[in-house]
Amino acid sequence: MRNVHAKYLLAAILANGVLACGGLLGVDFDTTLASDAADAGPDGTTGGDGTEQEGTLDDAGNVILPDGAVVPRDSGSGGSDACTGTCAEGGPGPTGCGLGTVLSGSTCVAIDPMRIAVGNGAACAIKTSGDLDCWGELGSNTAITSSLDPPAGKFKQVSMSNYACAISTGNYVRCWGNTQGDVPTTARWRQVSVGSDYACALRDDAKIVCFGKPTQLAVTKTVASGSYVQVSAGYACACGVRNDGSIACWGDDSLGQCSPPAGNTFRQVVVGYSFGCGLQNDGALTCWGDPASAVLKQQPTGTFRTLGVYGDGVCAVRSNGSLVCWGQGLYGSLDGLPGQGFRQAAVGQSNGCAIRTNGTLACWGEDLPPSVVSVPSGTFW
Repeated sequence: MRNVHAKYLLAAILANGVLACGGLLGVDFDTTLASDAADAGPDGTTGGDGTEQEGTLDDAGNVILPDGAVVPRDSGSGGSDACTGTCAEGGPGPTGCGLGTVLSGSTCVAIDPMRIAVGNGAACAIKTSGDLDCWGELGSNTAITSSLDPPAGKFKQVSMSNYACAISTGNYVRCWGNTQGDVPTTARWRQVSVGSDYACALRDDAKIVCFGKPTQLAVTKTVASGSYVQVSAGYACACGVRNDGSIACWGDDSLGQCSPPAGNTFRQVVVGYSFGCGLQNDGALTCWGDPASAVLKQQPTGTFRTLGVYGDGVCAVRSNGSLVCWGQGLYGSLDGLPGQGFRQAAVGQSNGCAIRTNGTLACWGEDLPPSVVSVPSGTFW
């Protein structure tokens, strides 16, 4: 059993006593009170108001509170069948749902935060203990080669491209490698997404802040207004899912990658080099952008749980737990793996990786040292 701070898990208990489990992709459903800004430690281990509750995390990922109550982790399905609860008017989330859940009809639907990421020659994944494992060599296929050692602490969401960023359990942004721009240090954060030379982070007030190289001002300084539940940073275009399920994008729209369709309700968005894709509440997939893109030409049918993107490729977990990858990739990065039982998938420049529902990792693609295919041991979310 492992001790954990359970304040963010308690936030899923709505005003009417209904439990909403899990977290949105890249977003956990923890609430952050104003008094939390006075946290003593960089990972929020001591709450400013002194009201955090200690719990124990069992081997299945459930939190056991001091009174014996069990706050279950999500079922690992990552979709609408992960965990649902009746929405409560005035609940902690911006739509009346628990923070980290989205409204689907009259039901609050929870989705896993992304706890695996693949970038340019490297990968990172979060263990059930909150420890972050990274392997490979970040930037090994370009002139950029940087340290892959992640910062100390416990984490709950990770993203990477040419460098990496993660959200600590205390809701701080931590970045390492060839980091671009001024990483936020004062506010509290729920999700981060790393693009090419910039990153975007979702703040606890549902606003998005982007930071990076001066050459990316079109995307870092022109964030579309609104309240958001998820963000994705692409090559030079970023998109976010708003509270109402619509998608807003900003940045370079030369190939139509920043022009999402209207009229649908989404729970996740990802942005690549020349396209964007959105996962609707019913699991259906919608992609837009350059008609010549292999992603648009090869878009699969069916329903899906989660999406992972890099450059001009996508890997997704279907509703039955199988993997499907499509688009244009290098060195077998879009080969995927057969079978079912996958929870999340991520794709990078020359590799792809996935977390199975039993907590093990599997990677594919280029197998040159230091190899991403040689995955670390342990149990991962």
